[in-house]
Amino acid sequence: MTAQTLPFVKEHKDKAAKLTSKMLRVLSDARWHSAADLGMSVPGLDDRTARAIAERSAGEILSSQSGYKLTCYATAAECRHAEGILQSQARKMLARAVEIRNARARSRG
Repeated sequence: MTAQTLPFVKEHKDKAAKLTSKMLRVLSDARWHSAADLGMSVPGLDDRTARAIAERSAGEILSSQSGYKLTCYATAAECRHAEGILQSQARKMLARAVEIRNARARSRG
């Protein structure tokens, strides 16, 4: 038996697909939606799930302090802003990874 054939994996994929479809439907109005707004519009969609859907959207869903929006409706400035946020987060995460590696090396002498 593989992971794909386990019932809870299929159930999880089905639930994620339904939530993604509903989230996309809400976002199709071309406006920004906060995670709270999405959660009210899509029962079962919490902040973490909305973030995960955006992360797996192949760039089709923008996320920023303004919330979530479909990239196809975003202005160039909105896209640049979202890109900048992600690039800044990436730099911070890489710096932290280096700090962890260095701390581990120091602790081993």
